[in-house]
Amino acid sequence: MPELPEVEVTMQELRSRLMGKRITKITDWKSSPLIQVPNDLSKKIRNKKISSICRRNRYILVGIGIGYLLLHLGVNGNLRLSRLDKPFNSHDRVEFQIENDLSLRLRARRPLRIVVCYVEGDPYNQPPFASYGPEPFDDGFTGSYLYQVSRNRKSKVKNFIKNKEVVVGIGNIYASEILYDAGIHPEKQANHISEDEYESLAKSIKKILQAAIEDGGTTLEDRAWVSPAGTDGNYQRKVYGRAGQSCFCCGEEILKSEKSPRYYYCEQCQELL
Repeated sequence: MPELPEVEVTMQELRSRLMGKRITKITDWKSSPLIQVPNDLSKKIRNKKISSICRRNRYILVGIGIGYLLLHLGVNGNLRLSRLDKPFNSHDRVEFQIENDLSLRLRARRPLRIVVCYVEGDPYNQPPFASYGPEPFDDGFTGSYLYQVSRNRKSKVKNFIKNKEVVVGIGNIYASEILYDAGIHPEKQANHISEDEYESLAKSIKKILQAAIEDGGTTLEDRAWVSPAGTDGNYQRKVYGRAGQSCFCCGEEILKSEKSPRYYYCEQCQELL
């Protein structure tokens, strides 16, 4: 968490509220050594107009000046929009003050792998973007593509679709949901899956991610991720987090993988052949 749907929802909300506005000040509370805000960041983006906001993988790219502010929310971060005079939260890490008394705060309980940086020029030809695979909604992302890429892959399919060099944006939650929808066991070896199965898998990837975006993403019980407006995601999970409960399709018990404890599946609907 957050995965592609949550980052997409975050990006869409920021785009609707911040386009054309200027960042007037950056405050870094230095509350964790895990978040390193560059010392020259304020100088590079202060009082410059936000010209674009987009997403690549789980990064949000904010076009400012001659480059981009890159934000990665890490394991459990979120961005919160509020009025500037709203009291600080104990988990607020970095604040971007926006003109018209707006505040954008990066909040994280455990700030793991969070990125705040600025790159000049075209970021897509620079690390880490240069090594990324296609977006799930790209025209070229098909079952045939997955089949070809998987031929020499002995990894389990759950790890295969989480590999950002194969396809971006899929983590533990949606990998479980996607494989359940496609009827493929998460422990099945990637190069043992047929092209027809990969056609179904590609369709499930697009279907599940799109449904999650439309539902505002997934907010788990700890509410570590909510949208910038502070609203919960309403995506209804079929398997993830439902170990011991009944499968919506066959009624059998949903299982939690002992080898990979964050993966959930139905042994009846997702046979390991």
